[in-house]
Amino acid sequence: MLPIFLAQDHGTFVNMISVGGFVATPYAAAYAASKFGLRGFSKALRGELSKHPRIHVCDVYPTFVDTPGIDHAANYTGAKLSLPPGALAPETVAKAVVRLADHPRNTTVVGAPAVAMKVGHFFVPNLSAAMMNGFMDRWTDKAEAGPDSSGALFDPPGSVSGIEGGRRHPDRRRKAAAVGVAATAGLAVLGVLRWRRA
Repeated sequence: MLPIFLAQDHGTFVNMISVGGFVATPYAAAYAASKFGLRGFSKALRGELSKHPRIHVCDVYPTFVDTPGIDHAANYTGAKLSLPPGALAPETVAKAVVRLADHPRNTTVVGAPAVAMKVGHFFVPNLSAAMMNGFMDRWTDKAEAGPDSSGALFDPPGSVSGIEGGRRHPDRRRKAAAVGVAATAGLAVLGVLRWRRA
């Protein structure tokens, strides 16, 4: 792809990362490493292409998305995984990606919880990491017990797949958005207070 973009001197890369590229997800170290790595890859590529202003490298950072991915993932937590409040419809993320074709930008964060996590990590990284850990602990503690599974790691999924995961709850999403806005404001205030004391 890059040779084509260089030959025509224009083009747009879109890297689908995750808010996990800003805030590491506890109990998902390999996932977090891959997302942080992809963010670094984008930054490096952006630097390499700085002499080509018509070639864009765009990163998309959604929060949880309601796809069948959670059913296909390996799971050794001993719990049945579900989506937390605030999960996005796949179409929401797809629209954000399509917009980048006409209006490229380096970073696109999708979903109020993702914005809250990114802002919180910027202002108070240690606190946001601790909060994420607490959230994951509560989330898994509330989950029903379930068997360990390798998911689609070694074999293709046995059931028919699709776009939607069917686990989203719009009412919970609105509540999560409100909590996300409040959390963002609170973390920003904490960050400013901490900065003034330094």
